[in-house]
Amino acid sequence: MSKRDKKPLPKVAQKAQKVEVHKRVKIWWIRRLVQLTSFTLFNAGIWGLGPWPIVLPILVYFDSSTKTVAGSYELLEYMLSEAVMPWIALASILLFSVLIGRATCGWLCPLGFIQDMLTHLKIGRWQPSLRTHNSLKNMKYGVLLVVLLISGSIAAATVSNPASGQHLKDSLGKAGQGPYSAVCPLGTLFVVIPKLPLAWARILPSASDITWDSFTQTLPVLLPSLLVVRLILLLVFLIGSIYLPRFWCLYVCPLGAFMALINRFRFLGLRRDPVRCTKCRDCVELCPMRVRILDLPFEKFNDAECTLCLDCQDACTQDAIKFKAP
Repeated sequence: MSKRDKKPLPKVAQKAQKVEVHKRVKIWWIRRLVQLTSFTLFNAGIWGLGPWPIVLPILVYFDSSTKTVAGSYELLEYMLSEAVMPWIALASILLFSVLIGRATCGWLCPLGFIQDMLTHLKIGRWQPSLRTHNSLKNMKYGVLLVVLLISGSIAAATVSNPASGQHLKDSLGKAGQGPYSAVCPLGTLFVVIPKLPLAWARILPSASDITWDSFTQTLPVLLPSLLVVRLILLLVFLIGSIYLPRFWCLYVCPLGAFMALINRFRFLGLRRDPVRCTKCRDCVELCPMRVRILDLPFEKFNDAECTLCLDCQDACTQDAIKFKAP
């Protein structure tokens, strides 16, 4: 149909369309406001607030002096490295996963908020094939397994022989306290990089004394292997998040993998009204976690990757997607 053949919508239809657009924008803004507020509160230590005795299943850098709450996964790693059973961290992850699933990823997690902001740059988009996507999203379970094996090995060694356990922990350096926390992009971006200029200023000789030999000798000190790994992972995180929404959540995050194992059985889910639904695929196209909504049961769907961000509800002009609780 050509542009000349298109007839303008009746006034009633135009009004309904505006109402739907307003509805979608409103939900989007509510989530952004919650994310921004959470990001500010969780880092309010910069103004002298906190810390508060709150443990949430979100990613908060463990060594940050500005954080006001504790992240469950970082706490789990740290407690295992100290050979202490991480009951509090596990209880936090399990409780939230059973009740609301990965909603904390979509609404509260600082790392998720940063990814959502990077997505708005719209420099480009990468759409992996379904086969590639399914293969890559299993990678986060591998990350979870490796990290838990390292932390668990330190805990087991410490319990059996405290001296050997401490030696193993010391040999791993920063990774001994938490393998994932040692390379987390959040810590690299907000803790490590801001401290680099001052640290390098102490190490580098004065400008008049710099020679090629002195520079090559200090280079390994300026860029230790762990810092290089951290910077590479940060670059991967930033580029990946720009070109693919929720890149880190989908393919790398071990906390997301942990919660995804329970997410299918969460209390709060979504349902799709088969009468209202026209199967237009708008919800599927807009979902940042690439959940195949139309292939899931309409009575209630709890996909492992769903973060309850409600972008699917925003996309649905027929109001076919609603909350569902048993």
